[in-house]
Amino acid sequence: MKNTLLILLVASQVLLAPGCSSNLTSTEAEGLPSFPIGVWLQGPLRERNGKNNAQNYKDLGVNVFIGLWQWPDESWAYPGYSLQVAMALKDSGMKAFAGDSVAAADWNSAHPEYASTFLGYVLGDEPDMNKLSGDQTVAAQAMPDAWLAAGRALKAADPTRPIYANFGKGFALDPWPGYKVDPGPDKASDFAKYMDSLDVISSDYYAITDPYESLKMHGIWGYGRAVRNTIKLAGSRPVIGFVEASAPFSDGKNENNIASPMPPSMLKPAVWAMIVSGAKGIIYFCHDFSNGGMVEDGCLANPNMAAAMKATNESVLKYGSVLLSTESTGATVSVQSSSPVMVLLKQYKGTHYLFAMGDSNCAWPNGKAVDANFAIEGVALQSTYVSLPEELRSLIMRNGIFEDHFEPYQVHIYEF
Repeated sequence: MKNTLLILLVASQVLLAPGCSSNLTSTEAEGLPSFPIGVWLQGPLRERNGKNNAQNYKDLGVNVFIGLWQWPDESWAYPGYSLQVAMALKDSGMKAFAGDSVAAADWNSAHPEYASTFLGYVLGDEPDMNKLSGDQTVAAQAMPDAWLAAGRALKAADPTRPIYANFGKGFALDPWPGYKVDPGPDKASDFAKYMDSLDVISSDYYAITDPYESLKMHGIWGYGRAVRNTIKLAGSRPVIGFVEASAPFSDGKNENNIASPMPPSMLKPAVWAMIVSGAKGIIYFCHDFSNGGMVEDGCLANPNMAAAMKATNESVLKYGSVLLSTESTGATVSVQSSSPVMVLLKQYKGTHYLFAMGDSNCAWPNGKAVDANFAIEGVALQSTYVSLPEELRSLIMRNGIFEDHFEPYQVHIYEF
């Protein structure tokens, strides 16, 4: 499978506790893969604070644009628009997945100087929900057979670049009662057609701000669940996490008292919930509909959200190479706790990294403090402690067993 989504660069600064060691260097060498962090359907040429948004997002740690408006059609803009976009991306060192048709493949073929900028294509968004759209054109394009044909045509036009697509609640909340198989034999057949030509997928459920699901379906735990549900359907395809950094709905608060927009304080735990659940990248939805209109770069318009994005991205990119490394060879971890604790075990340059996070469910949507016991097996441990360099502390480990305390949705990163 093509993995060009995963070949971006990152320089990661790592803080070490006195007496604690880390296998990460202070800066990762150029050429190592970084963790993909994208923004959905943003205009690189749009300006804010005296800079174009290709650079503004780069400054926050974003490294890939996912989707470009009607790419590469210029009929809605002006002649030369597509080249200006490409130059802005290249000048900022930004990458892009863009285009859903043979026209995009033809553009890439005609502009080899941007081959390293345009990594792949975006086949579409939420066909599992849009097949029920009241817009007949939208619904027709989202039907499984039409989607299948479009994906195969794009793959035939350019088999060298991966194809990405985003799905909605049909994947994120599987089984979602809103999904209808009409017409078609069954849901499994529909989903197989949707994923036929895809190399990378994501699904979106805005678990903080969605006004259409009941209150018990909300909470940070919903982001991890969306990733885990999508991984079950993805086969070998990498799954990207999707999170709102804005107000995706104009509804404000509905009868369930659902908050809008996303509070900046919830962004970082939502992102880490997806990563610990197995997400191989993150995409931010930045459009803001809270005032009845649409602010495309709403997350940049909100200084608190922009700061939260930057801090979150820094915390993730610091471990980018670890997160994209292979699963830990031979080692396993088991957890005993009174409420859910998610774990992700990785191995990088001879060191094991255990990412753990207190999770929740519909019974405790705001999370729950928990004490957890961890048992490491299948690896010859060289030490009697595990270190937590991010927190400047270490824990005693006896026979591969240690314990720790988690506040609601708290992340701990252990090294051993």
